[in-house]
Amino acid sequence: MEDFFKILDVMWNMQVKEHISHTNIEEHVYKLLFQIDPFLANQVKHINLDEYQFKLEKAYQKALDMAGQKSSIAIYFEYNLDND
Repeated sequence: MEDFFKILDVMWNMQVKEHISHTNIEEHVYKLLFQIDPFLANQVKHINLDEYQFKLEKAYQKALDMAGQKSSIAIYFEYNLDND
């Protein structure tokens, strides 16, 4: 799986020179993944992220509230690909 992410990263960096807006990023990544593995691309495309998005928005709002209370100037977010 690590090789897959390396390949996707290389392809992404090759494509990043094009203008990619936040509205078409999912489509762009799908096309890149489809070039590597069409079956996997279609599986990933149909993953429902509604619950994840809801939890992320809730956590983001909590972070904004905490930052506002402490007069913070930044919020740090880290995603752990290894799930450890």
